[in-house]
Amino acid sequence: MSAVGIDIGTSASCVAVRANGQVQVVPNCFGNYASASYVLFTDTEVLAGEAAKRGAKTNLESVCPGVKMLLAKGSKHPDVIKFQRNTFVNMIDDDGTPKVNIASSLRTFEEITGLLLKELKNMAENYLDKQVTKAVLTVPASFTEPQRRTYIDLAKNVGFQEVSLLSDTVAAASQFIRKRRSNEDCTFVVVDFGASKCDMSAFTFTNTVLQTLATVSDDRLGGDELTENLVNHFVQQLEDFENLDIKQNRRALFRLREECEEVKCKLSRTQRAVLNLKSAMPGVILNTTVQRSDFEKMNYNVFQGIADLLTKLLQQDEVRSVDIDEIVLIGGSSVIPKFQSTLQTSFNGKTLNHLLDLKSNIASGAAVHAEQAFPQLPITSETHNRIPVSIGIELLDRIVSVVIKRGTELPATGSVFVTTSKDKQTKLLFRIYACGETKADRGKMLAEFWLNNIEQADCRVPKIEVEFKQNGVLTVSARGTELGRIDIGGLEEELNVLGTKEVEFEKEDRELVENIKYMNRLEHTAHRLKMKCSGDLQAKCLDIIESISRDRKDGNYREKNYYEEERLKLLKSPCNTQCFCD
Repeated sequence: MSAVGIDIGTSASCVAVRANGQVQVVPNCFGNYASASYVLFTDTEVLAGEAAKRGAKTNLESVCPGVKMLLAKGSKHPDVIKFQRNTFVNMIDDDGTPKVNIASSLRTFEEITGLLLKELKNMAENYLDKQVTKAVLTVPASFTEPQRRTYIDLAKNVGFQEVSLLSDTVAAASQFIRKRRSNEDCTFVVVDFGASKCDMSAFTFTNTVLQTLATVSDDRLGGDELTENLVNHFVQQLEDFENLDIKQNRRALFRLREECEEVKCKLSRTQRAVLNLKSAMPGVILNTTVQRSDFEKMNYNVFQGIADLLTKLLQQDEVRSVDIDEIVLIGGSSVIPKFQSTLQTSFNGKTLNHLLDLKSNIASGAAVHAEQAFPQLPITSETHNRIPVSIGIELLDRIVSVVIKRGTELPATGSVFVTTSKDKQTKLLFRIYACGETKADRGKMLAEFWLNNIEQADCRVPKIEVEFKQNGVLTVSARGTELGRIDIGGLEEELNVLGTKEVEFEKEDRELVENIKYMNRLEHTAHRLKMKCSGDLQAKCLDIIESISRDRKDGNYREKNYYEEERLKLLKSPCNTQCFCD
């Protein structure tokens, strides 16, 4: 059994494997290391990847481009509406679910993305000549919890038995560390400017460990937005100077968009490019030269948005106090000169790093992490994606019990035992927090879950194990039943900030937490003795329980020494030697 790294982008997809100690990108049947994120449907077959794109020009109505970014989004979502407007795909709204009407059948975005996943899985299996059942899939920082959950389910539906999610920028950072010639510690920024989004992450590499400092993301900034602004410019030109309105002619718009995409690419290499549009519809002939300077002016808002996003990253507390050694570029749109000059201006002219292959490095980084995600594979890399802040569960007294500690390598698991606070209690409320072992209001509450149907028993008798599994999506379970899932990746920026304050908060609250721990030990002992003894000792236990209840309600906690002395008195009571040993 083998594990692979997979990157499905809006325009291109890639799969990489770890073989013979090396990361190898799997070529498709045409010899290319990146395959188009297209799926083509005909009456006789379904093609995915490069073969689908090659058949697109003659089968416009039968091809669907990459839709991973649209997973788990409803028909009314602005991104779905924009996708329908900008592509040649016919869509319907099926009770809120967008479906593609293609080749006489209705297909969801999930089905289409699943076909791409299946194609990449098959490529890897043919390359390795063995079955592949484990995968690390990369996702953008802006991916929501429903999108992450859907993506994991898709991967399992196409045959992957174990799946881990990894952010695009972390995967690229892993590759950068592998490829750089120096093993010295460094701090660097990865900027991912792709077709449909722009992600930026700051990292430190210290003592062979890679750690994320902060991440910012904007899925409104991407290469497609640059193309769309070109399209809108020429649509307006045709209307103003030729008295032609092509806004309702989808075939003409599709052809114009193709030409604008080509012009955009050419302007990354030259100062001017020719746009030649004809035969898209009767009377439509457009032949004009586009200057790079004009292209940059009509996309001013996009480039300004990128500058603002970078400023936001550099103002994060974790990043503000460090010197950035390298700026690493990834994403197909990062070759655009104005994008690069925008970054250089923000970094006072610092040279940009072009070490990574723009199309395959994310999948390659995911392949490295595949070794760490699945323990049965040999681990040869010391590059880790770590949880930025502790995750825990709120106990009595509004104190958080940490289940997965800050800095733990992902994927991570942990568990904690909880119990009831009242006699005959049949349900429990679990509040999940992002913070250290401190007061709950120091952190961020991520979710609330109820566990029902607890067997009636005396207070503190039931012992219920709550399990956390963090794999891009945090899964919370109790007694073998999944209570729910929480998006951690979508909160990465906020959690990074909380993580930097965690040690400070724990230090400030350490005395309070210790006092509460000793109080709870005393209360636990009193409850146990109360059930097993009678007479004066039972009365003493009831007094202690009532006193603690009042203190807890008022928020008044005594010194830990007091609670421990009272507990030892109970244990040394003559009655206790016959009924209970704690």
